[in-house]
This record gives sequence, structure tokens and C-alpha cells, in this order.
Amino acid sequence: MEMLKEHEIAADGAETIYHEFLLWYKRGKREVYAIVEGDEDPIFYRGVVENILPDGWNVRTIAAGRKDKVLGTLASMDWSRFSTKRICFFVDRDLSTFLGGQVASEHGNLYVTDKYSLENEIANESTLLRALREIMGVANISPDEEEVICEAYRQSFIDFSEAFSVVMAQIVSWMRAKKSPCLKNIDPSVMFRFNGELVQLKHEFLPARARVEYAAQQVGQQPDDQDVLDAVLEEFLQANGSQAFVRGKYVFWFFTKSVLQFHANIGKYCGTYPAPPRAKVAFGPKNAMAVLAGKARCWASLREFIEGNFVAHTAAHG
Repeated sequence: MEMLKEHEIAADGAETIYHEFLLWYKRGKREVYAIVEGDEDPIFYRGVVENILPDGWNVRTIAAGRKDKVLGTLASMDWSRFSTKRICFFVDRDLSTFLGGQVASEHGNLYVTDKYSLENEIANESTLLRALREIMGVANISPDEEEVICEAYRQSFIDFSEAFSVVMAQIVSWMRAKKSPCLKNIDPSVMFRFNGELVQLKHEFLPARARVEYAAQQVGQQPDDQDVLDAVLEEFLQANGSQAFVRGKYVFWFFTKSVLQFHANIGKYCGTYPAPPRAKVAFGPKNAMAVLAGKARCWASLREFIEGNFVAHTAAHG
């Protein structure tokens, strides 16, 4: 009965998004439509799509709020009325690599992120350098200084993501057992601290078991026996989980803090800055996605999807 109710709620949500789409849809308008998942996703997708569309075309983004609403809206579309290349859907991969249930569209108009979520795709060295220059006011970075900063960031990210992998393995195990842990209750700042611009585990969380037990306490679940957890962790790591499938919100906490900490410690890398320059705009965890979304590059699979759908539509309806 509870599952039936959940499906009814999802269906109602999808119908709401479909009706919102119909309010915006204009058959002859030079506009394409993107149905996206999260409330902050339109900021990123709107910018990326508009940069690729030819002049004179616009993209309308509609945030569904949840993945199941995006997929429900896709399923409810009457494709005899609409062009499949004009209306596209964008969702996060999450942990479907490990849980099954990968989604696809027979029409080729559903994009699924390569990594866990949009946040994982944005958090990289390229975005870090743009953030330092364009947000934090660090305008003068030489090519050699860039490389040193990027290498330090890469190593810090490896340290963070590998340490978090055991928690992600436990999350996979819970979800396979049909548990529903509230993942937002797991706070990376409890387990990690920054020593200058580099992340490190707090002393009490150096043992991997301590991280798992903290996560279990926060979500009200029991941790697995160690041999069971070790097997899931091995599977997670073999699938490049530490680099691609640590939950996006955790990675984005790390990335936002990294931007702030590299700025605060920029004198270690750039001799022209004896003190951190003044930031050009206010920046912190509350507005990080809004500020950073426009600084991220469009990665290969997303560009291919946009060109194969939206751009193909514009070419046929120039």
C-alpha cells in the first residue's frame, strides 16, 4: 500500500511538470525545452545549452525537483505531438551503477550524468582555476603555478574521495537491502577538516570503521559486518567509485571548501599575493552552485547529447 501511494505521488508530480511544460510550449517558437532534476540544475544546464545553441534560439528549463518526476514526465509525453529532439530530460546517475535500474529513453532524449551527479561533474581543476580567478580575485596565476595548484587539488581530492568510499560502500549495501538512509544527515565536516588548503581526516575518524559507525548513527541504520562491507567496498573501488560515485553533495562540500582554502592560502602558490586578494563576489556553501555553475566546462558526453538533440532540431527547423 505504501509503495502504491509513492507511485501515485510520483505520477501526480509528473503530471504537474507536464502541465507546466504545456504552459510554456509554443509550437513555432525558436525554443527548446530541458526538464531537469534539481532546483539548482537549471542554472547550469541553461548556460551550457545556450552556449551551444545557434543564435536566435533559446532554452526553457523546468525543474521537476526529483528524478522520478523527470522520468514520469518523460513517460507521460505524447510523442506524436512533439519533437523528441526538441524536448530533452536530464537526470543524475546516482548509485544506479551498483543498484541496477539504469534508465534510458527509446527516443534518445534522456541524458544521465557520467558520474554520481551534476556536482561531481563540476568539481574539477578547471572549475577551481576559474573560480580562483573570476570569483576570488586571484587574477595573476602563471602556467607553472596553475600546475602546482592543480596537482595539490588532485591529491587532496583523492585523499577525500578514497576516505569517503567506505561510507559510500555502506550506503550501497543499505540500499541493496531496501533501506532508505537519509543521506543529507551525513555531514562531511564532522569527519574532515582542512589543514591549510588540503583536506585531512580528523584524528578520531582515521579508522575506516569510525566513519562507517558515524554514518550509521546519523541515518539510524546498523553497520554491516566488516567482511560484508569489505566486499562491497572492493566492488565500489573497482567501478572507479572513489573518483565518480561519491555522493555529489559531499564532493561539492569538499570542492567549495577547497576554493575558499586555496584562496586563503594563495601566497604558497603565487608569490605576487602576500595576502589573499579581495573576492569579487560573496561565495560560500549557500550560493556555491549558483556562482560556480557558469564556470564549469561542458564535458564530452553532455556536449554530444546536446548537439545530437537540441542542435539537430535547430538545424532542421532553422
